[in-house]
Amino acid sequence: MNIDELASLPAEGKLAVSELRYRRLFETAKDGILILDAETGMVVDVNPFLVELVGYTHQQFLNKAIWELGFMKDAIASQKKFHELQRQEYVRYENLPLETADGRRKDVEFVSNVYRVGNKRVIQCNIRDITERRQAAAALKESEERYRLLFEQSPDGIVVIDPETARFLAFNETAHRQLGYSRAEFAQLRISDVEASETSQETGARIATVLRQGRNDFETLHRTRQGEIRNIYVTAQFIEKHGQPIYHCVWRDITARKLADAERERLLTAVQQSAEMILITDADGTIRYGNPAFEKTSGYNLKELVGQTSRILRSGKQNAEFYQQMWGC
Repeated sequence: MNIDELASLPAEGKLAVSELRYRRLFETAKDGILILDAETGMVVDVNPFLVELVGYTHQQFLNKAIWELGFMKDAIASQKKFHELQRQEYVRYENLPLETADGRRKDVEFVSNVYRVGNKRVIQCNIRDITERRQAAAALKESEERYRLLFEQSPDGIVVIDPETARFLAFNETAHRQLGYSRAEFAQLRISDVEASETSQETGARIATVLRQGRNDFETLHRTRQGEIRNIYVTAQFIEKHGQPIYHCVWRDITARKLADAERERLLTAVQQSAEMILITDADGTIRYGNPAFEKTSGYNLKELVGQTSRILRSGKQNAEFYQQMWGC
């Protein structure tokens, strides 16, 4: 029926159409609905959704006061509370526990309003199942608590950066300890204040790259509050937090590893360039390395020796007495 057709109906016809529409909404609503007599608190009607939600039959609802419905005891626990509803004409409860006929717990939102139908006052109670919403909220809270625990206790520095301003929005204990700034000082810093190898333009370009690719791993240099330069390995990525992308960085101080690598390279160069013969073996005598001077003097190619025991040298290209004198083998 269109608007023009409805307008042409007599008052009785319009009322019938209005009641039909209400009944359709009542029957198909995805919220539970109870209709109560506002004077007595007796249930006048209940919609199919609530019947299915709590597992009671339609007949088990009718002609009972709301406080006599076991599953509603936490909402309207007494006649006194019902009288408060009568006076205030509005009640709302959130996160209300409701127990179904088979003992399952449901969390519901309960809203009641008093209104008039003709000369009679009635109460409409809307009951919305928010179990999934509460479970999702609880899961989100647990996830955020786990993240917070990981964030604060991580042995690596973790920072959250505003991609627009490059300012540090959040940082863990490790990050501010590594750089030597107090928490108050750290909160005022931008990446450019600690970056020792990039210009602000290069940093902006890197952030844009991470935004485009989602993630980037790289090495950089940070300057501490005391001016010391530290080698840092960074894993940067954009993650969603409350619907907003944030620049999230986990960094590891690899200065000690870099120094060890450099020292190892220095020693290796010294060994390779030494005029003295150098042979390295395992504890059981298995040969692992010989320097160029050894190869030249012994006449062996290193590929021939690696993995062999030093006994191979006794039958080698040099006099066995020579090796006994040099290594006692």
